[in-house]
Amino acid sequence: MAIVVEEQRGGGAGSGGSIISFVTWLSILGAIAAAVYYLFFAQPGQVDEIISKNFVPTEEIAGLKEKLDPDVVVNDPRFKDLQKFYTPSETGEFGTKLNPFLPLDIPVAPTPPAPPAKH
Repeated sequence: MAIVVEEQRGGGAGSGGSIISFVTWLSILGAIAAAVYYLFFAQPGQVDEIISKNFVPTEEIAGLKEKLDPDVVVNDPRFKDLQKFYTPSETGEFGTKLNPFLPLDIPVAPTPPAPPAKH
């Protein structure tokens, strides 16, 4: 003779598990609905743009293309007074390299010879 033991599932009068699972699913669906609404249907707010006093219209900058002479720019004292704000790379210690795409030149110890096979 067999004894059948089963666990009571959901829906009972004193069961609080179904309420918790209902609230959990409701909050998940609410979060998904809010995300879909704000991504696809909500109108974006107005962005207030404040134009700087030093704003130069692009038409003026485009007109400078004809006036720019590379020799004049390179020989300008303001251009020559510019400083470099980086430190040049130097040769690194053992195991480092200047070009990260080159393989490492690490000396490899020779492998010892295999012991002779016994017959």
